[in-house]
Amino acid sequence: LELTFGLNYGIFRDEMYFFQCGEHLDFGYVDHPPMVALIARLSSTLFGYSLIGLRLWPALLGAATVLMSAAIARELGGGRFAQGLAATAILTASFFPAIFGTHCIPAIEIALWTAAFGVLTRILKGGSPLLWLLFGAIAGLGLETKLSGLVFGSAVVAALLLTKQRRRLATAWPYLGGAVALVVFLPHVVWQMANGWPTLTFIGLTMKYSINPLSPLEFASQIWRALNPLTVLLWLPGLLYLLFGKEREKYRALGLAVVIVLAVFTLQRSKFYYVMPVFPLALAAGAVAWEGFSERFRNRTVVRALLAAVILLSGAALMPLAIPILPPAEYLAYENAINLGDMKYERTRELVLPLHYADRFGWREMAGELARVYRSLPEAERAACAIVTSNYGEAGAIDHFGAEYGLPPGLSGHNSYWFWGTHGFSGEVMIFIGYGADNLKEVLGEDYSFESIETAAVFDHPYAREFERNLPILVCRGLNAPLDEVWPRFRHY
Repeated sequence: LELTFGLNYGIFRDEMYFFQCGEHLDFGYVDHPPMVALIARLSSTLFGYSLIGLRLWPALLGAATVLMSAAIARELGGGRFAQGLAATAILTASFFPAIFGTHCIPAIEIALWTAAFGVLTRILKGGSPLLWLLFGAIAGLGLETKLSGLVFGSAVVAALLLTKQRRRLATAWPYLGGAVALVVFLPHVVWQMANGWPTLTFIGLTMKYSINPLSPLEFASQIWRALNPLTVLLWLPGLLYLLFGKEREKYRALGLAVVIVLAVFTLQRSKFYYVMPVFPLALAAGAVAWEGFSERFRNRTVVRALLAAVILLSGAALMPLAIPILPPAEYLAYENAINLGDMKYERTRELVLPLHYADRFGWREMAGELARVYRSLPEAERAACAIVTSNYGEAGAIDHFGAEYGLPPGLSGHNSYWFWGTHGFSGEVMIFIGYGADNLKEVLGEDYSFESIETAAVFDHPYAREFERNLPILVCRGLNAPLDEVWPRFRHY
């Protein structure tokens, strides 16, 4: 499903950036741990800068999550119906096919959390204590993917302490699992220490400027819409089943871990999708709950068929909102007809397309327009010309499509691009995109300036994200200091 339709709209902003992170392999980056870059490097090594090669990995992770949700349902005591319903729910809960359609951090995180919950379920059923070591390894990989894994680990520990399962903490095995997680995570911690903890700065600025603060009711509403509204018929009963069902003494810790994660991110007013990794567990538990509930009906086969049909058909109807099946104009008409409202991923102005689609448009065209301006320079100037962008998406577009257009590497002060520096450019001639003339002068401050700044073009694309539209392209000459000296002025993360 992902590889058949998911390539229709082109490469996503973050995917170009992750390719470049993979070209600068390290134990950490300003805005994320190394796992997503490592997979991108593996992909580029095997397939080059192939979009289908890169998208193969999240598609496989999505398929694995479908299967793991069914496996969790089985561990919780579910039969064939519960297992099938759990798998169907992951496939049709809109957020999951959407997120597994691009190479991104949440795709890896969701698969790892689901795997960890599966192992924890087996442990709570009385599985071998050696499984704590596997749990720790998975948790460590989760931390090497996204730091929200700290919330996951803390929630699991707190949930165990709050239930009779606290007896498991009286043995050495959970602590050995924790040690395994720490060993796996330690290289990133060392990188943070060596580089002045840049991620803390990044998180602070993200919380202040990027995250769209939602009330608890708005937060819940976003989750409800993102997961396909009708899957609430599964995940809410699933949560109640874990907390109060007949197996509650065994599995209540799982339910409490979900509740704690939901509470933490709701109170932090985080992005709503930060909580999504707990829902494969909740959906699997809901499938088990419904299987048991349907046993009360004489025509249980009819009840089960109706429930499965509701989940499957509603998910199919919403699939164009998750995967780019339709051309943009037809998609917009379809979205208006369904009218579920916007997903508030972050602070943003009005979009023509939703964010997860808009960020797939305009990048090749942007590189082409920059190439036109670049080729208009005299040959001597082109040899010394640096191209500086306002964000990692624009720089990633230059690096991704630049070889095709004969462009130099992209420079940016945004996130890890700032760490990668100036590539030896002097600043004698520079092209800027995403900076207005006044904004550029503000960045440079009173000590630095260009002899001349001219607007060579303005880039636009009808379906691009709003801050990638109507972008001035400036040609600047005669920087009054070496670019390396001025470079700290461009840092922003």
